[in-house]
Amino acid sequence: MKRILLSLIVLLSVKSFGQLTYRVNLEAGSLGCGCSSAGAENFYAYDVSNNVIPSINFNADNYPSITFETLVKPTKIVQVLGCEPTGDDFCYPFPYSEVSQVILDNTSSCEYKSATAPFGLRVNVQAIGNIDNIGCVTSNLTCSGNIERWEVMKSGTNVYEVIPNSNVNTLTKTYNQIYSDNSGISKTTYFRAKFAGTQVYTYHPFIFVFCSPNLNNTSDPNITFCNYNNGEVIFTFSRPLETGEKFLLTRNPVGQNMVTSTTSDDAVNVEKISPTVFKWKNIPPGKYEFKYQTQFENNTASSVSPTTFFTITPRDKLNFTITAVQPLCNNDKGKIQISASGGTSPYFYVLDNEPLTNKHSFAGLYTIPNELPEGDHTVIVVDSRDCIEK
Repeated sequence: MKRILLSLIVLLSVKSFGQLTYRVNLEAGSLGCGCSSAGAENFYAYDVSNNVIPSINFNADNYPSITFETLVKPTKIVQVLGCEPTGDDFCYPFPYSEVSQVILDNTSSCEYKSATAPFGLRVNVQAIGNIDNIGCVTSNLTCSGNIERWEVMKSGTNVYEVIPNSNVNTLTKTYNQIYSDNSGISKTTYFRAKFAGTQVYTYHPFIFVFCSPNLNNTSDPNITFCNYNNGEVIFTFSRPLETGEKFLLTRNPVGQNMVTSTTSDDAVNVEKISPTVFKWKNIPPGKYEFKYQTQFENNTASSVSPTTFFTITPRDKLNFTITAVQPLCNNDKGKIQISASGGTSPYFYVLDNEPLTNKHSFAGLYTIPNELPEGDHTVIVVDSRDCIEK
C-alpha cells in the first residue's frame, strides 16, 4: 500500500482579495519500484530557477487526485516515490526511488500537461485569485488541454452538476443558463473542468453580478446657462431602474485626480427626467471621464460601466459698453449709448430703478431714447437668458 508523506511545507493561507496564486491539480502516476514495500511519496513544485516552491493547502484526501497551491508560478511538478526493501527484497540502488515529472509551458493561465517520461503524472496549473472571475451576465472561463466536460456547483448547494455539451476549452454561459432566479447573484458559483481520461479537475470560482443598464446616449454639446454658471449633462440609459436600485454616478476631470460621485436619489444634483433619462446638474466646466454602476438596498452593486467622456463648455461671456452723451447746453438733458457682445443675443437693458420685467431690447450701438437729467444713472444689460456681465 502506498502512503503519502506530506513533507511539503504547509503555510497558513491568508490571501487578500484578488491576490494571484497558482493552483496545482494533479493525478498521481502509478509508480512501482519492484520492492514489496513502498516508501514515502512526495510531490514538489519548482520555479523557473529550479528551486522548490513552498506549497499551500496541500490536499491528498482523494489520492491519486491531489491539489495544492503556490504563490510562485511553477514550471515543473515532480512526483517522487521511495522504496523500502523488506525480507529478501533486493532493490538496487538502495534506497531505490522513482520519479515522474511534468514540464509546463506556462503559455496560458490554465494549462494541462502529462508527463512525457514514466510514470504518467498528469498536471493542471491555473492562475487564480480568491475569486477567479467576476462577470456581469456571461461566464467566460478558459483552460487549455483536452476538456471532457465542464461542471458547475451553484450557490447554496455542495454538488457539482455536469453542464451538457460542454467539451470546450472556453465555457461561455449566461447567468440565466445557470440559474432560473436571482439566488446566485453576487454569490460565488464554482465551475470546474474535467480533462479527458483523467480525474484532474480545474477550479474556477466565479461571481455573477447584475448588469448595469447600457448608456444609450450622452447629451452633447453641454453649454452652461450663463458663462459664470455650472453646467449639466443628460444621460439616457437602456432600461429603467428596478425597485430599490439606484445609480452611482462618478466623474473625474481628465488629467486630474479628483473624483466626484453622486447617486440618482440625490435630488439636489440629479434630476430624473423619465424612467431612463437622468440629468446630472451643477457640474463645473471641463472635460470629464464618466463611469456608473447601480446599487441595491442591500448594497449589492452591479458591474461598473466602461469609461466614457463628456464636456461642460462655458457659454461666451457677456460684455457691454456704456457711454454718457453729455448735453450740448446747460439746460439740455443727456443720453446714454450702449452696445453688447457675447452671451446669448438678443440683448436687453433696464434703466435706473426699472424692474427686470420691464427690460427693453436693443441691438448694435444703441442710444437709450430717454432724456436724462443731470446726475448718476444706472444701466443693467442682460442677454436673452438674463445673464449679466461678471
